[in-house]
Amino acid sequence: QHVLSHPNITLITADQPIAADITVLATAGAIVKHPACATWPLDEVRGQISLVKATDQSQGLSHAINGPGYITPAIDGFHVVGATHDRDDNDPSVREADHLRNRENAQRSDATWTNAMDWTHVTGRTRWRCNARDRMPAVGAVPGTPNLYAITGLTSHGALSAPLASELLADLIGNTPLPCSTRAARSVDPIRFLKN
Repeated sequence: QHVLSHPNITLITADQPIAADITVLATAGAIVKHPACATWPLDEVRGQISLVKATDQSQGLSHAINGPGYITPAIDGFHVVGATHDRDDNDPSVREADHLRNRENAQRSDATWTNAMDWTHVTGRTRWRCNARDRMPAVGAVPGTPNLYAITGLTSHGALSAPLASELLADLIGNTPLPCSTRAARSVDPIRFLKN
């Protein structure tokens, strides 16, 4: 709501043409539906998270834990634990075996907090991450298409890479100093897809 209150931001919920000076494609794997991005080497990778019921003890977790698996503080009575990373898997179902994998990876990250949760009440969901085959995000101008930019391929570490990728994109568009080295910016430039 805070972001939407900005006078230069408009939320459009219907599929309709709009006038804009620039366009940013931030549509994960669906970006390949745009003709300018149709040949980009992107894959969608299945991931399942586990929503694990919090206990009085686990409510004390005040920060996220990241490692082989991640654990969030309790939100609405549940911790988010995850996530699996499976290529060539189109199964949308939530699987017990994947809950077990998430639990094992979370225990490797922090066994004390993992064991403090109530693993008898686990639900979850599956989604597909967008992954470039070189495992690097794609951030920058879409080659050959003026005023069209992309941010995609954030894959498994999207929560960590999205803020920096967004800042990089804003600085590329605004022609302001980059938040990273020129070499790092080149490594995520979508122009690399034309070289493959």
